[in-house]
Amino acid sequence: MIKGIIYLTSLLLLLTGCQHPKLVSAKDVQVDGEQVQLILSDLSEHYCPTVREYITTFEYLKTKKNYYTHAWAQSVAHKVSKGCKGAALRFIKVFELMVKSDTYVGDSAKIAIQAAVAGDEATNSYIEVFQKSFLKNYLDLDLDTSIKLARGLSFDYKGDVKFAKNDFSKLVKFCVSQNALDLSKPVCAKLSYRISLYGQDTPTGVYGPFMVAFNYFTTGKGPRVTTSKALSISETLVKVSPMAVYNFIKAYEYGISKTGLDLTVSEAVKFAKSMGDGSVRVPASTTKTEGSVELQK
Repeated sequence: MIKGIIYLTSLLLLLTGCQHPKLVSAKDVQVDGEQVQLILSDLSEHYCPTVREYITTFEYLKTKKNYYTHAWAQSVAHKVSKGCKGAALRFIKVFELMVKSDTYVGDSAKIAIQAAVAGDEATNSYIEVFQKSFLKNYLDLDLDTSIKLARGLSFDYKGDVKFAKNDFSKLVKFCVSQNALDLSKPVCAKLSYRISLYGQDTPTGVYGPFMVAFNYFTTGKGPRVTTSKALSISETLVKVSPMAVYNFIKAYEYGISKTGLDLTVSEAVKFAKSMGDGSVRVPASTTKTEGSVELQK
């Protein structure tokens, strides 16, 4: 009887992906007369623990008495389980965030299911961008726009989403800071989102190269221009590729040098732009960068 209970408990732990120090461990089993080591705790690293994710999601939704229905919870839990390891936690984190932001429950569940399936990096990016967009002490945008920006830099982002999150957060801080650009929040939202999308085909993101360009144009090291002009040129360069920034700087310095092309400032800038425009960038869909999100504030 005791052996039977231990066996059933071990099986349940295996199916749900849970790990127990006593019941889930390495042991030797006989397979066709040969000794084989079965490491139960390793299985969830290589296979999808769908049952664990389903049960966790379903039990969580059962606590939501105000809008819980058995059929709805089953449907949601089934979809979440397809996200494999960590899916339930991702769902819960995003669902809680959206509901607390007064998003309709059905829409909150749809977004949270996307997060469950998308993975940890995309989920973290969604949360970071949404909070930076929606919270009053950051951009204070309306709910719909905040969701669109967050989706664009997470679930819909075609590159490495960890760069999207970092680029957006740093650009927002730089844009709204009184010690930096000190622009209006709607303008900063649009600028930060648009520039962040240029990083979809880069291995490094775009914030670093963008700031290198902007500082070059505004600190006296390069062709001194207005803040507005520096923003425009810097964005134009990173839109081509991060390498365009470095090509522009090298070309300008060579063009203006007495031992180089010995050009005037305006001629050197024109030459540098031509070199920057020629920087190789892997082709990508430009629909997001050119369509942008229509801000309502």
